[in-house]
Amino acid sequence: MYPIEEGLAYRKYVQEFGWGSVSELAEKLSKSISYICKRIKLTELPNDIIDLISKSEISVSIGEELLSIGDKHTQLTLTGIVQDQHLSSRTVRKLVKKIENNNLDEDLIYQFTEKSEYDKICMIFDKIIISIKLLIRKLVTIIETIENKWIFYDIFMQHKHMLHQQIDLLIKERRNYRY
Repeated sequence: MYPIEEGLAYRKYVQEFGWGSVSELAEKLSKSISYICKRIKLTELPNDIIDLISKSEISVSIGEELLSIGDKHTQLTLTGIVQDQHLSSRTVRKLVKKIENNNLDEDLIYQFTEKSEYDKICMIFDKIIISIKLLIRKLVTIIETIENKWIFYDIFMQHKHMLHQQIDLLIKERRNYRY
């Protein structure tokens, strides 16, 4: 069951049987009372955020972090930043705490809304390196299955070494780009 549908179902149950039924419901479903209450509270978010959670464009944990912000406009603004920057729930939690304590300064928002050109290029280098590392892992599993066929084994081992060299070159270029 999807989190929002789950929350709507729990909310309907509670409306029909009263809040005392939350503990009964939790016991019947082998869920914690906290879990049931969080799912119900998710349904109180603005409809735009509910749609994003339903479409799995933002995670349930990020939705739960947004619940502690009372202002719907702030929730929507922060959700936009989360989507644009692909922020983790841990980062969202830090931002929410800053908002709650009125310590959110313009520099912090700028940090999450606008990446420098250098940061963007470094992210590209990192993504390429990660992709090549994943490719190497897949290649290793293939190599392990064909060890007895020495011709293919040698060819794949050469490619594996070339990919390692490419990673080394990318790391070197990334370092050079800093200066």
